[in-house]
Amino acid sequence: MPWKQICSTENVKKVIELFPPGCKDFKMNDYDGVIAELKVLDHQCNVKKLDSLTKIFELSEDCKTCLPTANKLCRLVLTAPVSTASNERAFSKLKIVKNYLRSTMGADRLQHLMLLYSNKDILDCIDLKSSVKSWSLLKERRIKI
Repeated sequence: MPWKQICSTENVKKVIELFPPGCKDFKMNDYDGVIAELKVLDHQCNVKKLDSLTKIFELSEDCKTCLPTANKLCRLVLTAPVSTASNERAFSKLKIVKNYLRSTMGADRLQHLMLLYSNKDILDCIDLKSSVKSWSLLKERRIKI
C-alpha cells in the first residue's frame, strides 16, 4: 500500500479512534500534526533502510521526544490485538457453562468459574493435589462427637 494511502486522514482517524476515550494524548482535530510526524518517521526509516516493525519501533523510541505521537501510534500498532478469537472462545465457554448449570448455579459461582476459565493458563501450572493436601492440613474439618 502506498504511503499516501497509509497516512490518509481517514486511516489516521481510524487509528486514533482505537485509543481509549478521554485519552489526553491526541486532540481529535490534530490529524495534520499526526500525519506530519508519521511522514518524518517514514523518511527516517527510508534513510536507515528499516523494514521490520520492531526496528521502526526502536527508531520511534529513539525519536520519542521530537515525535511523541508517532511513537504512541507505533506502540498502539504493536499492542493492538490481531483478532478477538480468545474473547470469542471465552464467551462461547460462558454460554456452555450457563446452559449446563443454569438451574443449580448462582451468579457468584458463575462469576468465579468464568474468572477461573479466563486465567486458565495460570491454573494449568498449579498442582491441585499439593494444594488440596496443604489446605486439608490447615485445620481439621470434621466435627468430633
